[in-house]
Amino acid sequence: MTPNDIINEVRRLEQDSGLLRTPDSYVADSLLLFVNHAIRQTATLRPDLFAKLGEIETEPESVVQSMPSDSIRLIEIFHIKGGGSVNEVSHSMMERSNRMWAAEPPGQPINYMRHPRNHNRYFLYPAPVAGVVLVADYAQAPRSYGIDEDIELIPDAYLTTLVYGTVVAVSSINNTLYKPDRVAMFRTMYEQSLGISGQIGATLDAEPEQLEAEQREQRRRQR
Repeated sequence: MTPNDIINEVRRLEQDSGLLRTPDSYVADSLLLFVNHAIRQTATLRPDLFAKLGEIETEPESVVQSMPSDSIRLIEIFHIKGGGSVNEVSHSMMERSNRMWAAEPPGQPINYMRHPRNHNRYFLYPAPVAGVVLVADYAQAPRSYGIDEDIELIPDAYLTTLVYGTVVAVSSINNTLYKPDRVAMFRTMYEQSLGISGQIGATLDAEPEQLEAEQREQRRRQR
């Protein structure tokens, strides 16, 4: 899937609208800007679609860690590169069970905790020694694409979603070409095709105990 694929679908979809009656305003280069805007918007609404498996360097002797500069948010940490697993635990539980955990000597981390208010920070226990590299999934912020470049990470099945998102982006810049009900229709189709709901963010942010409780309840209902 390339931006050009999306642009062609936008042109076909909008063949009877003001979009093609003003070609000078919507040449391919202009539409490419809207496509990249739609991709970035999609990444903020559905970061899970932009999940990248990568290696994350750590700050030695610090329990507070930061994600790479191209990260939207942490999804999950799996293990130390060349070492053991790093298991997720609740930050609030750690605080209750061991108030001095952050002061313990550095070593090979065995636990990680999400930052309760910052998706791009997390905690390691114990603080890592020098040279610890983690293997993790994180949502990567999309770069700006050229018209014929393959769009990375997001599945091709979301082509139509990005088409709808591009039309919404166009209408937000020049809403004189669009009736409000038409704009609302495309925005609704965009959001519905993304499957946007509070559940997505809640699942990514949920603490381990909460997820386990929800899974137990789901299994109980299925019996």
